[in-house]
Amino acid sequence: MEYKYKHENIPAAIARAISDTEKRNEKGRMHYREILSRVEQLLHHSLSDRQLTKNLSMMVYEKLLNRYDPTGKRGSKVYFSLTEKGQKKYGLKILGTNIEAQRRKRLYCLLFFFEVYKRTPLLTEKQLSRVLKVIGSSMNDLERIQGVKMPQNAEISAKSIKGVDVLFFPLYNPKTKSKKMSYYVVIPGFSVEEFITYQLLLKDGIAPRPFAPRPFSHYATFRPFVFHSSYTKKEVEEAVFSFVESGIIQPIDPIIPGEKRYNIVDQSLRELAYAIWLVRMVDYELVIRRLLYDKPTDRDKKYLELYLGKSSADKMIAHAYLNRKSYKEERKEHEQAIRELLEGREFFVQEITTNFEKVIQENEIVRDIIEEIFFSPYFLSSASN
Repeated sequence: MEYKYKHENIPAAIARAISDTEKRNEKGRMHYREILSRVEQLLHHSLSDRQLTKNLSMMVYEKLLNRYDPTGKRGSKVYFSLTEKGQKKYGLKILGTNIEAQRRKRLYCLLFFFEVYKRTPLLTEKQLSRVLKVIGSSMNDLERIQGVKMPQNAEISAKSIKGVDVLFFPLYNPKTKSKKMSYYVVIPGFSVEEFITYQLLLKDGIAPRPFAPRPFSHYATFRPFVFHSSYTKKEVEEAVFSFVESGIIQPIDPIIPGEKRYNIVDQSLRELAYAIWLVRMVDYELVIRRLLYDKPTDRDKKYLELYLGKSSADKMIAHAYLNRKSYKEERKEHEQAIRELLEGREFFVQEITTNFEKVIQENEIVRDIIEEIFFSPYFLSSASN
């Protein structure tokens, strides 16, 4: 793949030039003039020393490149090589600020959090029986765990079957004054087909989720990028392959025979994903409350566009303006809600930086991928400074 001449493509071209050299050179180093010549070939355009120097300095500062100046003398050859972080970002195709890199970065974000935001509907016993049959099991294999405190009024859970967890929910019917058991199935990880299907359901506004008021109904929130980003099967497959190569996700045992399934490699990283998603939910609610309280800032507008796209974000902002005019007496209520949300956010951020400091330090690439979805992403870097 060749690169069109755009300033945002220069970092990727530099990385490719050095990466190609590393395949032929044990030291994996490339000096300045060689980089300039190769980058100009890739861009099909001449490049000034000022432009190249600026990009090389920026990549060294961001720890994407190592810089070697053997003599330190003026006019001597200066060499560069990719750091481990640089190699991973190049492999993931997220170097630079071009549209393609940003689009792929957002796809990785959706993949990384998929297990967190994925929801399935409550099932009847007959429906659960069909699900278990697909994975080569049956209702007879459900071994209930009694006396375990479960979320959202679930009374019983079942021991995992091939990694699949089943929660039992007694739903009360006011007409018959009786309880009927329903079931919620938790399937680990994702397959490419499952991911694509779920994104389409989200885009159409018909994604499966449990019946209100439980379980998880209050966790139903907008997902970033879904309404204004679409990905082909080829794009998702390529992203999954790169994600595996980077060591962020790994293949896991199939749930359905013959499928290829993946999940985040480490339990602590999966727990971090859940914790971060909680802060993201608070941030989204903060933006909505701020819209109802006062005029949005440019930052608020940009953040809302991550979720709805520019056109829909503009419509929401206009609607919020009409609400502010019509319901001025509710401003105090929104002001109080904003204070409480900020206090809660501060607590969650402190918990994350305390409990996941090592995980955050060891996963710079993950931090770079997901930082866009945060209203104030300072805590993602604070733990590593």
